[in-house]
Amino acid sequence: MSSNRRREFSLRQDEIIEFLMADYSDNEEGLVLDEEDQTFLEQDIETGISTVEIEPGSASPEENIIENQQPSSNVPYFNWRKNSYSPHNFCEMEGYNFGEVHIFDQTSDTELTPVKIFNAATGFEKLVEEIIVRESIRYAHQNGRSFTLTDEEDKAFFGMNFVMVYHCLPTFRSYWSTDPDMGVPYIANVMPINCFEEIRTNLHFSDNSNEPNRTDPFYDRAFKIRPVIDHFNHAFQRAMANTKTQAIDEHMIKFKGHNIMRQYVKNKPIKRAFKMWCRACSSTGYLFQFDLYTGKKRGGTETGLGESVVLQLSESLQGIGCEI
Repeated sequence: MSSNRRREFSLRQDEIIEFLMADYSDNEEGLVLDEEDQTFLEQDIETGISTVEIEPGSASPEENIIENQQPSSNVPYFNWRKNSYSPHNFCEMEGYNFGEVHIFDQTSDTELTPVKIFNAATGFEKLVEEIIVRESIRYAHQNGRSFTLTDEEDKAFFGMNFVMVYHCLPTFRSYWSTDPDMGVPYIANVMPINCFEEIRTNLHFSDNSNEPNRTDPFYDRAFKIRPVIDHFNHAFQRAMANTKTQAIDEHMIKFKGHNIMRQYVKNKPIKRAFKMWCRACSSTGYLFQFDLYTGKKRGGTETGLGESVVLQLSESLQGIGCEI
């Protein structure tokens, strides 16, 4: 059992000055040690002395370097891959008229009615003539049904559906009801219910013969409505030039039916819906471009969801100088 002994010693003033002004080195030969310090020092020296034999290694220096570079089990190892991504250049284009309205360029009429503005902004007549009527007739013939449809009949069909959105009844057949408290002559007088049902049954927007295999990694789940999405995106951007400041965000379309693309978001006001990615003017809310979220991509290199959406919707803005 060791005892804590306190040793007292005195120094003269000249010794203190000598210690303060002295230039000490690491050499221990000049140290003044008493008997106890000398004993401890000799024990440390005897304990620290040992014989070490160094044998020549069997591996070459290059092999030792490679071995030392191998990650240990406790250190994470990252395998970096090359990416062909190139940053988008959003430099400002000289002479670009941000937010210029081109609706007046779509029609020669000096007086614009709401219907004319709707047709100019959406290209509705072109959509009916070049996509809906043609593909609906093709779809009926592919299924062995005799079916004819004119542009005016198709426009009337969509007009009736617009009214049904805000004038809701239990079923669409209720609009042709003979009950005075149920029937809607404003709709029933446009076309018979049999004609309405026939158009509704054969309504189509794409050619099924061009549909890719569902096992294809790049299969588009929105193939059935992709021509309509592309048409509206082109029409919206043609009706008005891009504004300086824009925003990209999601938009939910309420839907409670069964569909693989339907999303369920627990903490959203609309929990079951189709999710749309939208690029719109940040001040007016005018929609320039949108796309339907169809789920995680199965093919190709996919970046983060938010990053891929922003890059996709802002691809047409390169060189203009917009702010997202």
